[in-house]
Amino acid sequence: MKSFNEAINIDPNFAPAYFSKAYIYSVQDKSDLAIVNYRKSIEKYPQHSHSYNNLGLELLKSSKPDEALAMFKKALEMDPANGDAHANLAYYYFDIEDYKNCWEHIHLAEQLKARIDPEFLKELEAKMPRINKSN
Repeated sequence: MKSFNEAINIDPNFAPAYFSKAYIYSVQDKSDLAIVNYRKSIEKYPQHSHSYNNLGLELLKSSKPDEALAMFKKALEMDPANGDAHANLAYYYFDIEDYKNCWEHIHLAEQLKARIDPEFLKELEAKMPRINKSN
C-alpha cells in the first residue's frame, strides 16, 4: 500500500495505483475504501474494463445491485471477453434468483477460462441443475 500511495504522490493521475489500492482494500473486506479507489481508477483511466468489473463486485457485496449491474454491463461493453465480468454477473443473477441467466454467464465465463468458485457452482446447482451449454 505504501508503494501505491507513493506512486500517487508522484503522479496523482496514475490509475494503476488507485486500482491496486482498491484491490488491497477489497481483499481486506474494506468495501467502502475499495469502491472509492475503483471509482478514482475509472476517473483517471475510463477505458479499463477490470476497474468497472471490480467496482461492480464491490457494489454487489455492498448491497447495491443496480449500480453493480451497470458496472458489469460497462465492463462487458468495453471487453466482451472479460471472463471475470461474466462470472461476477452470474453472482448478480444468482442474487436476484434468475438462475437461467446465471448459468448463461457461468458458461461464458468458463469458455473464457475464468475461475468459478466451486462452492458457488454447488449452490447454483442446488437451486437449478446445470443447463446445457449452447455453443
